[in-house]
Amino acid sequence: MGLFRKKTPKEFAGAAETKEAAREETHILFSEEYCLGALECGLCKDACIADAITIEHATNFISIDRQKCIGCASCVETCPMGALDVL
Repeated sequence: MGLFRKKTPKEFAGAAETKEAAREETHILFSEEYCLGALECGLCKDACIADAITIEHATNFISIDRQKCIGCASCVETCPMGALDVL
């Protein structure tokens, strides 16, 4: 038998629950005082693989959709000003 095997439905369910629990525990914090302005920069939005970041044109800042955010922190790593952080 090889190294890989099919997961059972129970294992898939457990993995989904673990992923959801991790998502609930991870929060990305945004600080307006450090942001260059999303319309000028937008690197965090471009880096978001979950498409959870939108630019609020009225304020020139970002908004993070907590339902879409997977907590990968790619936006945090990309921000040149340190305006995003993981809690």
